[in-house]
Amino acid sequence: MLLAEAITARGGPADVTVVCVDVPGCEGGAILSTAQGGTVIFFSMATSFSAAALGAEGAAADVTMLIGNGYVPGHAAYALDLIRGNPAVRALFDHRIAAVRPDECDIQPVVGGSMSHSSGNGRGAGERA
Repeated sequence: MLLAEAITARGGPADVTVVCVDVPGCEGGAILSTAQGGTVIFFSMATSFSAAALGAEGAAADVTMLIGNGYVPGHAAYALDLIRGNPAVRALFDHRIAAVRPDECDIQPVVGGSMSHSSGNGRGAGERA
C-alpha cells in the first residue's frame, strides 16, 4: 500500500498535524500526512527546520509550518491548577514523587529561606571550610 493510500484509508490527510515527539526524521511524514493548504505544527526539539522546509518544497506540499516554543503567558499557574484540580493528574505526580528516594537527590531542604546544594563535602554551596 502506498503512503497516500494508507493515509486516506485512515481518514487523512489531516488539516492540522502536530509533531511533538523528540525523534529526528519526523518532518517528512508530518508534511505528507497533512492536506494541501493544511498546517503542520512542529513542537519538538528534534525538528530539523531545514529538512522540513526542503521536504515541503520537494514534495510540492502547500502547507503552513509553525514552530512552537512552549511559552504561553500564565502557563505556570495553569499547570499548578491542573495538578490541584484534577485528582487523576495529581495521582500521577504523587506516584512519581513517591518513587524518588530522598538519598538519590542531592538537593537539601530549604533552611532559613535559601536552598542549598550539597557539594559532597558536607558543606552547602558557597560555604567555606
